[in-house]
Amino acid sequence: MAVAPPGRAALAEAGERAVAVFCELDDAYREGQALDELADTLRAAGRPPGEVRAMRETSAAAYRRAGADAEAEEALGKADE
Repeated sequence: MAVAPPGRAALAEAGERAVAVFCELDDAYREGQALDELADTLRAAGRPPGEVRAMRETSAAAYRRAGADAEAEEALGKADE
């Protein structure tokens, strides 16, 4: 018994889901980048190390949501002072 290929509607729905997932991952990655840059700016402005560290941890969490573990570790490895 042959199995019919998925219809156009099913393929369109799968494509829409794939695009939505990609957008979520892209947004999380960009959030990680922006927060990492903000942490660098806070550090350059002489803000307290705890504030800078908190921003780096938030950046790392966003990177991890995007599956970018290496970038998360890099953000956490930067100096806070």
